[in-house]
Amino acid sequence: MVVAAPAMGAEGEARACAAFYGALGIAQPVLSCLRCLRQFAGSTAKRCRDKHLEEALVLSRALSEGLRALGEAEARPLLRCVLAFQMEATGSSSSFQKLEQIVTQLAVGKEALLSQEVGALLASLVPQGEVRAPRLCAVCMFVEESSLGRQHWQQNLAPLLQGLATTLRWVLQSQPAPGSTWGYLAVKVLDAYPDLPQHLLSCLSTNHLCPAATEVYKALVRQQRAEGQGGTDAALAERWALPWLPLLSQALRSPLPILQSNAANHLLAWTLRQLPAAHPLLAARFSGRDTASLRAWVSLLKAQRSVAGTLPLRGEELERLSCCLGAGEDGVRLAALGLLCCSPSTNRPLSSSEMRLLREFLPLNLNCDSSSFRQLLQAAVRKALVRLRDSSLAQLRGKVAQGAEPSEGAEQLAQAVGFVEWLLQLSIASLSPGSNYQRKKTALLLLAAVLETCTDTWSPERKKGQPPRKDHGHAAELRQAERLLGLLLPAQFVGTAELLAGQH
Repeated sequence: MVVAAPAMGAEGEARACAAFYGALGIAQPVLSCLRCLRQFAGSTAKRCRDKHLEEALVLSRALSEGLRALGEAEARPLLRCVLAFQMEATGSSSSFQKLEQIVTQLAVGKEALLSQEVGALLASLVPQGEVRAPRLCAVCMFVEESSLGRQHWQQNLAPLLQGLATTLRWVLQSQPAPGSTWGYLAVKVLDAYPDLPQHLLSCLSTNHLCPAATEVYKALVRQQRAEGQGGTDAALAERWALPWLPLLSQALRSPLPILQSNAANHLLAWTLRQLPAAHPLLAARFSGRDTASLRAWVSLLKAQRSVAGTLPLRGEELERLSCCLGAGEDGVRLAALGLLCCSPSTNRPLSSSEMRLLREFLPLNLNCDSSSFRQLLQAAVRKALVRLRDSSLAQLRGKVAQGAEPSEGAEQLAQAVGFVEWLLQLSIASLSPGSNYQRKKTALLLLAAVLETCTDTWSPERKKGQPPRKDHGHAAELRQAERLLGLLLPAQFVGTAELLAGQH
């Protein structure tokens, strides 16, 4: 972007400067330097622009001695002219730096004069009211690349902050068009600050910085969507993937639980709601069989289920979930179990595939040494039992549970009863004298989950999971429900399970 100098612009300053120095003894070196600067401003190829600036820099070294012998009034026009060219070069840091070297070389011995001219120039960039985009670019360039610029804004910080506050208030109150300069500059933050995604990643691993990082991410993604209005979902997802896919995939694959959890909870589900086409891009990143890929894939599937409400498991997804349930790391197995047992709606019945996977998983995971693993296993199984209970009760009350057809009621009840009976038998068999301590303790936790979830006693204080009070012509179903909701255990097991449940 080009910012005009406050007075007459770089070309006008060059003409005035040539006329001023025409009668002085250093006219020829000055005119040669001005010619190089004007050729620089008129060139479009970067190679040519750099060449002309190099020539001007060489000439400035020769001019420096002559200017040092002149007074401030004689040196001022040339310094002001070079500053005007520098102001118009704020869109290129390399050109700006080269012009900074030229003006510094010319001002040797007259540093106070240069500081005065730079101060007057920068003061004109922040007038009363809002500061528009080109002037903001110039302010940023002087702060980044000019020592005199930084010194000026350190001494005049209050007017700069006041101008920025006015500008931000104006931006928030206005509604610029999607293709406007402000929208463009907001997205260009990613180009000007390439380390931003990595810094946001670091913030996600710190709890008190996570909310701020999340808001920055959401603001930039919304701006990307606004600029891409009219494009297909796939195009929007590809646009999002360039800066953000590496960030999200790295966070979800991270071995740090806090980073993985914050990314899944704060970024992943929101991203899938905004950009549904991002799901296949993320899934492709997690297609490996290593532990990190499996853990990230389960998080992706869980987020997709929370967004879509349902996620039928079939084919490759079912096979991969089975692989996760058999993974060597406890965290991956627990995450897959949680996905299997949980549902956005508690009255959504377990599918036959989900029950089959649970029957395969539970017998192989009762011997775990970790106490936290056993308790998380119990919590997941309890959620599965709640789904079986609520979906069966909904069927008995004549309400079709979500995800089930009306004709599937009898089969659904039979499967629910069969699974709970199988779980009961597995738990009791695991309490045999030959079982080790870990298996017995896990079995008692599962028995406690059955006792807490399945009961045939009406409890007025409970808001959910109540058995039906009356038989509305469903005698056969109620007999099955009695088996499901009235499971009786030997007295010694009941006492032990209740004691264990009270301790945990």
